[in-house]
Amino acid sequence: MKTIILLFTILISFSSIGQVNDEKISNNDKNEYFKLIYQKCPTADILKLESKEDYIEIEYLCDGKYFEIGIKNSEVLFIESKADKSIVPKEDIRSKLEKKFEGWLMDEITLITTNDTSFLKVEILKDGLEQNLFFTTDGKWYKSKSIVTSDNWEINKLSQSSLYQDSNYDLLSPDSIYNLPDVLREVSGIALSNDAKTIFCVQDELGAVFEYDYINEEIKNIHRFTDIGDFEGISIIGDLVYVLRSDGNIFYFNYKNKKEIKQFMISLNSFNFESLAYDEINNNFLVISKDGVLNKPESKRIVYQFPINKPNETSIVFEVDILKINEIIAASLTNLGSSDVLFNPSEIAIHPITREIYILSASDRILTIYNNKGLKSVFPLPAELYYKPEGLAFFKNGDLLISSEGDKRGIVKGNIMLFKYKK
Repeated sequence: MKTIILLFTILISFSSIGQVNDEKISNNDKNEYFKLIYQKCPTADILKLESKEDYIEIEYLCDGKYFEIGIKNSEVLFIESKADKSIVPKEDIRSKLEKKFEGWLMDEITLITTNDTSFLKVEILKDGLEQNLFFTTDGKWYKSKSIVTSDNWEINKLSQSSLYQDSNYDLLSPDSIYNLPDVLREVSGIALSNDAKTIFCVQDELGAVFEYDYINEEIKNIHRFTDIGDFEGISIIGDLVYVLRSDGNIFYFNYKNKKEIKQFMISLNSFNFESLAYDEINNNFLVISKDGVLNKPESKRIVYQFPINKPNETSIVFEVDILKINEIIAASLTNLGSSDVLFNPSEIAIHPITREIYILSASDRILTIYNNKGLKSVFPLPAELYYKPEGLAFFKNGDLLISSEGDKRGIVKGNIMLFKYKK
């Protein structure tokens, strides 16, 4: 009888929830997710269901209290709710904020529970910006970690392949990891300063360039250049900073003497660009669209170039063949089983020594390398390290930087990883 009542409750709730309309999720899967919710709270009022990059997120009320829950493969990854005042060590947290975040105001505090631990998320505010910080329930700093791992591309599986053993970079073990402040959780593009002492960063939702001092692990300067847009790529040429918006609009300004901000539009039939690289030898920009382009097969992505001062004079450099990428993965990484990657490029960069072109895909976690003969190497990247890899940059000696976004919730921090070049 209880089972019948539970199923009836699920069906009634499902039919009455207006926000649960994510077309990526089948009705059968939705019912399975709802069962998990009702097991935890039989009287739950489900507010919203949404498909994230790696998990399903559901918002619901239980006895009037608001919860958010993350689910993957029918398992609960986390539950977030407002923290009860009795468990919050406010004075311990406040003393830490005074030392490291002077002038920031403490706002909402929530409790996040995972399979093996519980910790506090503290939202702080200053000058219109907000950050999420994480603390243990006894007031110590909590080091967040990935809440999801790749189903197939795990470090222990990939490390068995000679592909990684013979690589010029140990892509499964960074030499250094720089955890970024929360304002750069959605870091989308990086470029090195001329003296290689700071990393210029852009993030998806802010029209601002952040100078990140990776030696002291702090933001040195913020250069605001516009308000609206989805900002993805960045290049530094002398004292000029060039920032690519996803619609193909490029903003540029002198970051040492920002008197004037200029912009131009790339003359290409696409509105989803995430990649911008400067080729200093040919004085060209390289760009590649995240999606396919008109009159080309869906399995192709096109690398274009154009002179730095002539964005209308675009030409094709080469084509990225997604089918070929899948063939190489299947042939060189047989222990992973079948794989069908989409490969939507998130960044492009030119190796300063070999002149090989590196192209990164964030959603599929793939790094490809092209030389003058075509596709040379394909490296799947494990989610344990690369939550959402979106940025590439090289030191002149060949050392590689890869930036990776954190998750929207802030549990996984954005970071930049350093990989030493092995000749």
